[in-house]
Amino acid sequence: MPEPDFCARVVAACADDALVVGRRRHADLSALGRAGVAALAAGELADDHLPLLEEPQWLREGYARTRDLAEAGPDDWRYVISAVLALPRAVFTALGGFDASLVGYGGEDWDLAYRAWNAGIALRHVPNAVAWHDGPDAAGRQGFAEAKEHEQLALAERIPQPSVRGHGGVWRQPRTVVRWQVGEMTSSAQHACLLSWLALGDVEVRPDRRLHTPLARDPRVTFSGDDALLARAEFLVEIEGAIELCEPAEFLATLGVGPHEARGVAGARTRDRALGVAARPFAEGILMSLDPSARVDLEAQGRRP
Repeated sequence: MPEPDFCARVVAACADDALVVGRRRHADLSALGRAGVAALAAGELADDHLPLLEEPQWLREGYARTRDLAEAGPDDWRYVISAVLALPRAVFTALGGFDASLVGYGGEDWDLAYRAWNAGIALRHVPNAVAWHDGPDAAGRQGFAEAKEHEQLALAERIPQPSVRGHGGVWRQPRTVVRWQVGEMTSSAQHACLLSWLALGDVEVRPDRRLHTPLARDPRVTFSGDDALLARAEFLVEIEGAIELCEPAEFLATLGVGPHEARGVAGARTRDRALGVAARPFAEGILMSLDPSARVDLEAQGRRP
C-alpha cells in the first residue's frame, strides 16, 4: 500500500532513464482495522500507532553501503525489489520487461535489475518513497526455504555471475561471449587459440568460420550464436586472428576494473561497453600473438608451465 506521495517521488527519481526502488516497510495491517488502514493510506498515522514488523536488515545495509545505489557495483542489483519498483516505460520495453518464463515466487525483479545494470541503466534508491507491506518479509513466511531454492536455481540459468550460479558447468547463458574473426591460420593454431579461450570456463566462443579442430564440437563453440544471450553476458570480448589467452583468471579480473584492449583483442563488461567507458591496454603476459602460419606443437604446448 503506497503512501500518498509514493508515485510522485519514484517518478521524479526516474529522470535520466534510471531504475528506481523505494522503501518497503512492514506492518500487521490486519491489526489496524479498516479505519486504521484508511488513515495510514492518507498518511495520517505515525509509527508509534502502527503494529510494525522488522524491515530486512540486508536491504538497509546494502542501501547504506552503496549510498542508496549511487555507488552500486556488479552484484548490487540484488537491492532492487519489485514491490516498490519504478522505471520509464521506454526502458522497461527496451529491456524486454519481466521474464514471463519465471513461474512461482521471486526472481523476476532481480532478473530485470541485472539486465538493466548490464545495459548501463542507473540504479537509485529513494528512501522517502514508502509503500507498506501487510505482513513480514519473505524470509518470515512459511515455505520460504523451498521457494528460495526454486528462485536460486531459476536465476542461475539466467544471471551468469559466479555469485549466482557458482563455478563450473556448461550453461546456455554464458558469462563471457567471445566473438572471433579467425582469419587464415593452420589447424593447430586454431586449436591452440580456441583451447586457450575455452579455459575461461563459463564462456561461449563464436568463430566467424568453420574450424578444423575437434574442439569445434565443444558445446561452448557456436557458429550461429543467439544474440539474446549477449544482453545477459557479463563480459563481451572481440578477438581477431591468432591470439592466445595465457592468464584466464587475470584476464577477467582485468576486465572487471574496466575495458581493456590490445592488438587484436578488445574486452569489457557489457555494462561498461554500453556506457562507452574508455579502454586501457592489457598488461604484459595476459595475451600472446601466435604466428597464424605456424604448425603449433600441441604436445610441447601442453607441457608448458
